[in-house]
Amino acid sequence: MPKLEQLNIGPSDQKWLLSTLAKIHFFGGMTTGQLEKVIPSFGLFRCGRGHTLFKEGDGGDALFVVYEGEIVIRKKAFLFFSREIACLGPGQIFGEMALWEKAPRLASAVAGKESKIFTLLSQDFEYLLNKNPEFGDVISRISAQRKFGLAHQ
Repeated sequence: MPKLEQLNIGPSDQKWLLSTLAKIHFFGGMTTGQLEKVIPSFGLFRCGRGHTLFKEGDGGDALFVVYEGEIVIRKKAFLFFSREIACLGPGQIFGEMALWEKAPRLASAVAGKESKIFTLLSQDFEYLLNKNPEFGDVISRISAQRKFGLAHQ
């Protein structure tokens, strides 16, 4: 199975992440100053094609932002079969619903090709919520919309 490799985050990576987070609805309502404080909490990883980041039913211990490459989101369909429900590219976020709700993952995530992803772990996410209660309100609304969409696919 392809491995996950941690990478150093340089200034251009940080700048990209800051710009990207500002555009992602999940981080809506956060100021640039607040986002700048979040950036150091992210890790950057490279994963090979076919690497499973998480499986449907796993606990939500992190959220991810695609930096390069593509991540395929798959949902169990019948017994051992699954179907692709999304193919995510640079600038797209995933894994946030299970992290927010502290619930099992509703789908699996697999690298469709070699990819780089930013990761925010649950303890850093909790810190964020404690420092910015409005952030929790935005996330709650978006999570409900996403959950409804997944249930009707």
